Amino acid sequence: MPAQPPAPPPPSGRDWWPFAESESGPALPPRLWAPTLILSVALVLAVVAVL
Repeated sequence: MPAQPPAPPPPSGRDWWPFAESESGPALPPRLWAPTLILSVALVLAVVAVL
């Protein structure tokens, strides 16, 4: 059997790297993007609701 690669190739150059520099600064690990986005949206909605 051929040797298995240590990891599958990344889908893109920047999105998979946990600490890649993006236009808006350091990017979060992919597993943290969704919870952070949800919390950010919830925080904004809460502030808007209070106002």
